[in-house]
Amino acid sequence: MGDQRIDISLRGELRTLLDTAAAMVDVWPELGDDHDREACDDYACELVGAALAVARAITGSQP
Repeated sequence: MGDQRIDISLRGELRTLLDTAAAMVDVWPELGDDHDREACDDYACELVGAALAVARAITGSQP
């Protein structure tokens, strides 16, 4: 993988994104389900899916 450093000015926004995605999954667990996100037409699903992918890349966890 390329350079994994995060510009310090973006860390707060990244934390907010990941915290918000986690809160959304707490309320709507189906958003966190791994399904065909390419076919999903729900913007919230797409956003949470992207945030989960970032979180997994950071932590090295698998779905």
